[in-house]
Amino acid sequence: MASVYSDVTGLPENCKSAAERTAQALREEDRYAELPESCRKKLTELERTIAEETGESVALVAYRI
Repeated sequence: MASVYSDVTGLPENCKSAAERTAQALREEDRYAELPESCRKKLTELERTIAEETGESVALVAYRI
């Protein structure tokens, strides 16, 4: 069997290719919106409000669609 380079560790060789393709697809989907500082502050404040009301820590993320 040919040597296969992969960033994915701890998987059998036959699973690494599929894992790499999945990781690449996810990288391509991750297109964060470029927000001005004022909008980032609003998101941070909303995260705090949600945390206070629910007792849960949350992270809000803006993606370009």
